[in-house]
Amino acid sequence: LRLTDNGDTLWTRLYRSPTGDSKFYKILPTQDGGYIMAGIYNQTTAKTGMGIAVKLDALGVETWQKTYGTVTDGIELHDVAQLPNGNYMFGGYSFETDTNGVAYILTTDSAGVKIADQYCGGNTSYADAIAVQGNTSYLVAGATNQYGNTYGDAYWRETETLLSGVATVAETGMKLYPNPVSGIAEIALPNNESNQMATLEVMNLAGRNMLKSENVRIKDLALNTADMPNGMYLYKVTCTDGQVHQGRFVVNHNK
Repeated sequence: LRLTDNGDTLWTRLYRSPTGDSKFYKILPTQDGGYIMAGIYNQTTAKTGMGIAVKLDALGVETWQKTYGTVTDGIELHDVAQLPNGNYMFGGYSFETDTNGVAYILTTDSAGVKIADQYCGGNTSYADAIAVQGNTSYLVAGATNQYGNTYGDAYWRETETLLSGVATVAETGMKLYPNPVSGIAEIALPNNESNQMATLEVMNLAGRNMLKSENVRIKDLALNTADMPNGMYLYKVTCTDGQVHQGRFVVNHNK
């Protein structure tokens, strides 16, 4: 459905494969003035769906349609982004290695021909959002059960794209965000420490202890700065394996 700025209908279209049902989760304007859609295609007799991408021109007329996967290794595509060079990247999940799904990233050329794909996130995971940075990297976000929470944890991965495939960029340091902070700041540590417990300490520049939280699950690390005056602070995270991470942050309640 294409609307004007005030909600009047310009045109409507229906899209489907020759047989079966199609469902689309994302539509994105493309560099050529048209659109790209990402979703799932189910044949009438299939138990699992296949990923589907449909390219439209500016009037919504279909220019090409591609499906990915098979009825035995189902794929769902939930988001799509376009690289500056015209290629596309899709985020979703695949059922090839896990019946509950594994986060799945697909890279295609501008005509929808597969260039590379990648599985990430561990068992029972999915990628619902994807954003690109130039032609060299992207950020995928979704959820995963790989860290022991049966209800799932938020999951994200920053990744580089290479012509030979897709290679992961390992996260080796600690991040505190936002910084400056005026409320609650989240602390992220490398994946290999996510299942550990830790002690979080915060001090002002005079060495006064402002906060100490013990036996905190690392993947849930956060600090509340509501009672901290504006200024710079030091923080330290001590993991159960003895690893220590330190840094600085700024509290600014006036921003």
